[in-house]
Amino acid sequence: SPDDNILIFASDLAGGHGGKDLWYVEAEDGSFAGATPQNLGADINTAGDDMFPHFRDNGYLYWSTNGRDGLGGLDIWKAEGREGNLAFGKPQALPAPLNSVSDDFAISFKRGEEAGMLTSNRAGGKGSDDLYSFELPALEFCYAAYIYDENEVNLDGATVTVELSTGETIEKMSDADGYVDFCEGEIGENVTFKVTVSMEGF
Repeated sequence: SPDDNILIFASDLAGGHGGKDLWYVEAEDGSFAGATPQNLGADINTAGDDMFPHFRDNGYLYWSTNGRDGLGGLDIWKAEGREGNLAFGKPQALPAPLNSVSDDFAISFKRGEEAGMLTSNRAGGKGSDDLYSFELPALEFCYAAYIYDENEVNLDGATVTVELSTGETIEKMSDADGYVDFCEGEIGENVTFKVTVSMEGF
């Protein structure tokens, strides 16, 4: 875990949910000596094989399983960290091309980055299981709208105000077609916003 107090590992210990499961031990005074393994539970584990756990520095848990509906073989899944000890959200499969119709497993992320490595036996590799690096591109957001009246006539010169959750406010005017957009990086990732439209006479 990010705080080094929990170690998650894969095992076919008795008492699991089938195949290999993810288990964990908690450290006492910085040591795992004598710790009793605990199953991570049915929200994460399946009747298939659940293996290759990776605890990311943001608290998300990643692992590979063949016990859920995915693209094929072993697929990489994630569960977002929640408040509480080993509390996770609903598991989600990673999209292609991180997952493929082949076996994809052992993902790891660079600290603080949307980049890392994974292992796969997908077609086009150098051998059986190959290492692949990846870097997720930055997300780009665009809010666009047409402003029109109740008769569906486009309004030229309407003021469109966007209030961002960051505290910033942006204003633009609609053009002759009633069109306006905020697509030049004004709206960033993980930002919510409120849109207000005003025009004299309306």
